Amino acid sequence: TGEQIWKVPLPAGAVSSPVAVYATDGRARIIQADLSGRLYLVNGLTGQVISTLDLGGTIEGSPAVYNDVLVIGTSGRDNSRMYGIRIE
Repeated sequence: TGEQIWKVPLPAGAVSSPVAVYATDGRARIIQADLSGRLYLVNGLTGQVISTLDLGGTIEGSPAVYNDVLVIGTSGRDNSRMYGIRIE
């Protein structure tokens, strides 16, 4: 119908795209990164933020997911890194 069912404010803004991931039991999660270096894990049905993780550097690219590992990079003067993060 095009009806908005939830939204999550991102205080720092974002240029990366969200990524949908699914648990073996079918639960849907959305992962979104913002420009302040924070990752959000969101319930795909309700929009509830399940958890956040601060990586400390600017995130300008979209995360990649392979099985239960999320891969993402940060940029910044003192914090340019690539991370592999297990999703549970």
